[in-house]
Amino acid sequence: MVVRKAFSRTLYNKSDKTAKDILKAYLNRSGHSLLDDEENYHADLETKKDGKRYFHEAEIKYAWNGEWPLHWDEIRIPFRKQRLLDKYQDHSLIFYVISGDEERFWKIPATILRSCEVREASNRYIDKGEKFFHIPVSKAIMVMINQEEVDL
Repeated sequence: MVVRKAFSRTLYNKSDKTAKDILKAYLNRSGHSLLDDEENYHADLETKKDGKRYFHEAEIKYAWNGEWPLHWDEIRIPFRKQRLLDKYQDHSLIFYVISGDEERFWKIPATILRSCEVREASNRYIDKGEKFFHIPVSKAIMVMINQEEVDL
């Protein structure tokens, strides 16, 4: 049996627009043209840059504020996001984990996610048995949200 966190409309309402707005501003500065941001329960945003389509998925990690804690040696993305890896396997898919203070984010290409270990994670907010991708921080790209120089 697969354990998944139940969908929370409250958390979605709190974070979805904010995450998309942060991502749109970053991608716009990076030269992307927005193609689609309509809620379809697939990737959050679809963009185009230099003739290539990109798909973007963002979440906000409210427990993370300020610098990334040195004792957090990995980033965790829920395994339920596997559905996006399956759907966009022939496209450029990028995951973003945004800090709760909205100052920075981790950027993780799907190619990295696919190579990472999937296993349970535990803390007081995670149900026993729920699985996550465990991404070493050394494989992700840290981006300051208000930085001038950006690339993808």
